[in-house]
Amino acid sequence: MLDDTRESFAAALAYLGYDINSTDEAQLQEAKELLIQAKAGLAGYDSDTFEDQLASGENLLAHGWNGDFLVAQEENENVAYVTPQEGGVIWVDAICIPNTASPEEKLAAEMFIDFILRPDIGAMITEYTWFASPNAAAEELIDEEITSDPTVYPPAEVIERLNFLTPVGEAESLYQRLWDEVKAAQ
Repeated sequence: MLDDTRESFAAALAYLGYDINSTDEAQLQEAKELLIQAKAGLAGYDSDTFEDQLASGENLLAHGWNGDFLVAQEENENVAYVTPQEGGVIWVDAICIPNTASPEEKLAAEMFIDFILRPDIGAMITEYTWFASPNAAAEELIDEEITSDPTVYPPAEVIERLNFLTPVGEAESLYQRLWDEVKAAQ
């Protein structure tokens, strides 16, 4: 499983039929217990090399991100990516410029953002990473093999089962405490 508090709790909460952004302590406790139960069948928690372990056959199942599974498929054609029937997390990348940036840093950051938002560059990024482009203008330049791949561009019925992780405010410390308890459990 991913070594990520919110991603792991989202998987457990979705499995239990709860909102992946729940702040209900009883639901989070139930999700914690489920995660602890699941530990017996886990190789561990890893957000960095799970795709390598899957591709090599060391692990038979992994919880992770679609682009990483596509990398694993290049090494092992038997690797498949699926979205659980209960749903899951939809990702979004963000680019931020810290308000502490100097005027020169701010200009450089804005120039970089302008560069990667060019449709041709956005298409190149998607063709390299196999992650969907958030840039609609880039999509017409992306190889059809990628845009027609439901692992990269899921159909509407899959997207309907996905939710964004949203800030949980003060419950963030509860999530972290419960995650620490999951990881410390035998």
